Parts: sequence; structure tokens; C-alpha cells
Amino acid sequence: MRWFFIIILTAISILFLSKGIELWSIAGQIENGGIGVKFIGIKIGGPVLRDSLPIYALGFSVASAIPVLLAINLFVRNRFGKKLNNVD
Repeated sequence: MRWFFIIILTAISILFLSKGIELWSIAGQIENGGIGVKFIGIKIGGPVLRDSLPIYALGFSVASAIPVLLAINLFVRNRFGKKLNNVD
């Protein structure tokens, strides 16, 4: 069951990172009206202007680290947890 959570957390992290990279790459191509940001089909806020787009990109990029850290924690506990608990 832990492997399922590790895979799901890794997939969520990849989604966050890909959205952050996408926003970084289109930051210079936005016109004055701004764009709508969608994540997994859910619209996030109103139109995002060109000046605040790097903040969204940074937010998605940093948010991708959280699920990865949780997945690493679950992996380490699953792999080495039994050995660490038996140390006296």
C-alpha cells in the first residue's frame, strides 16, 4: 500500500513541476490581457498578468518538492524502517 502512495505522490510532483516549467516557458509570450491558469482541469484564479506569472511558476515549482519529499520519506521508512527500529 505504501508503494501506491509513493507512486501517487511522485505523479503529483511531476504534474506540479511540469506546470511550473510550462509557466516559465510561456512567461515572455503573454500579452497585456494575461492568461488563465489551469491545473488538472481546475481554473486557478482569474487572468494572470505577465508580471505575476513568474510567481505562479515559482509556486508550482516549489510545490513539486513537497510530494517528492513525502515520497522519499515513505520510501526510506519502508526500506530501512525495520532496521532503524531494531537498533538498541
